Amino acid sequence: MRRKAVFAAVLAALLAAGTAPARVTYAMTFKDVPAGHWAEKYIDAVTNKGVITGDLSGSFRPDALMDKFEFSRVLAKLSGYKYADANEAEKAAQTAAYAKYANFIKLYSNKFKLWNTNYDQEIAYLLNKGALLEEDLNKFVITTDGDMAEKIMAVTKEELCVFLARVYGKDAAANGYVTAYLFKDDASITAKAKPYVYYFRSLGIVGGDSDNFNPRQYATRAVSAVVVAMAMSVFAPDAVVVTPPASPASVPSPSPSVPAVTSNPPAAVPQVSVVTGAILKIFQAGRAIQITSANELYNNKILLVPDAADIKVAGQAAAFADLREGQTFTGVASDVEITQISVTSAAAPSPSPSQTPIVVPGAPQTISGATLSDKGYDPTDGAPVLTVTLADGTERNYRFAAQASLRRGSAAVKTWTDLRIGDALTMVVQNDAASSVSATGIRSTVDVTVKEIHITDTFSKITAYDANNAKQTYTIIPGMADPYAEGVRVGSRLRLTLDSLEIEKITPLAKTDSAQGSVTAVGSASVTVKPVSPANAAPRTISLDRNTVVIDSERGAVVSSGAIYVGDQVYVVVTGGVAKTITILAE
Repeated sequence: MRRKAVFAAVLAALLAAGTAPARVTYAMTFKDVPAGHWAEKYIDAVTNKGVITGDLSGSFRPDALMDKFEFSRVLAKLSGYKYADANEAEKAAQTAAYAKYANFIKLYSNKFKLWNTNYDQEIAYLLNKGALLEEDLNKFVITTDGDMAEKIMAVTKEELCVFLARVYGKDAAANGYVTAYLFKDDASITAKAKPYVYYFRSLGIVGGDSDNFNPRQYATRAVSAVVVAMAMSVFAPDAVVVTPPASPASVPSPSPSVPAVTSNPPAAVPQVSVVTGAILKIFQAGRAIQITSANELYNNKILLVPDAADIKVAGQAAAFADLREGQTFTGVASDVEITQISVTSAAAPSPSPSQTPIVVPGAPQTISGATLSDKGYDPTDGAPVLTVTLADGTERNYRFAAQASLRRGSAAVKTWTDLRIGDALTMVVQNDAASSVSATGIRSTVDVTVKEIHITDTFSKITAYDANNAKQTYTIIPGMADPYAEGVRVGSRLRLTLDSLEIEKITPLAKTDSAQGSVTAVGSASVTVKPVSPANAAPRTISLDRNTVVIDSERGAVVSSGAIYVGDQVYVVVTGGVAKTITILAE
């Protein structure tokens, strides 16, 4: 394992330094990837394994964007999807995945003319594996504002990190990763992708360009090849065939039109700066501070404070625990560390108009007229955090003190998680912590159409439109409702029983179920199926309509209902008594 780790580190270092291994001749070469191309070896690595391929003209098209359909095929191959060489068990798994999601995917192929059905099998496989989420499909094809023209979307740099982490089963590792380093354009990284980006940066898989990550920049095929090859080198080293030479040859830098994906800046030449500023936030568990400074390189940046750091308060030697939020200081910073800190004042700085201070200084104060807009955990130390919208419309995070008093309505509440998003709040707060919370909620029901589903280990959410076409996100109360058990999909019509804006109960307005068995009769507008279990189950007659989709699993194609015969083995998805999909498993 140590040899593999060293190999990955060497490959990352080569990428960071703008160098690449000497050219190795493979069977596959491309007329548009000349010797010395900046991404040559990474393109060689992925094409040699068949993960990303060129076209029939012998071109790789390195500067072309990697659209999401193409990248879903890359992800499918990395996830184990097989083509002609699949064994019977693999074929069955792939067939079952397609049968499970075919109806869902067809919602998109019916909606968009540019939806590429050639990739439906792989997309279903990835949905079943969890490498793609149902909400991801909303961004494969979009309609532009104004003329409503359709556009196939390319994968972005931050999405490369998210999708590849899921493929390699690194969801938990990414979401649990805490970094003290921030890209200059950290605010541009979407909240969901942020832990994945910094986790991949820590492994040397991706890095920045002039300390910016450019998270929403579309990835070219060359950039995608680099990131995929780097991910393979870290998570599946045996699959990477490039061997770094002892003296790597230098190659030209990428052309300005091609976004550069580099690893972390070489640590051998750190930039040392004298920094004057103020401590904005202290991360005790991570032994780090976030600062404000006139030095643009370090303003609003999180810096590690090493054990050997020279810390002084009022001219006296001090410890990290003696630092306080709001103190002004002069220090010496090097890359992502601050090695010297001399506290000069305990006064809190005046924030610039573009910054909102995390700390609320002064004595305890009472806040009324606020609304709970979200709840979660501080990624640095796991402390509970309430996100509150104040009466003036501003949003602020408050840590929830361990011994805080808590009431909801007329009763004491056991834990802060029993507060409901949408509750009206009255709070007593000091600095960034809530010591007392009184909440009031409202119970209601609402009929909605599902737009997005986001399932997590903590607070899962459904975004939906109500009868007035108003969009709202609802949080599912853990243990109270299970969207998968209810067969909820994007486009589902639901009745939600709510406590404030959290879901207690999900009631499908059109109940979805399924049947699997042998066809015993076929009519002009119905099919009768004898279920395989239980053994004594009575035959079930299921209606067909013009929207019923029939899939021949052996051919991998949509067929007419006339292709169904008595004796066929089928799997039927039923909504409101009508077959939505019928998958012919065997004739």
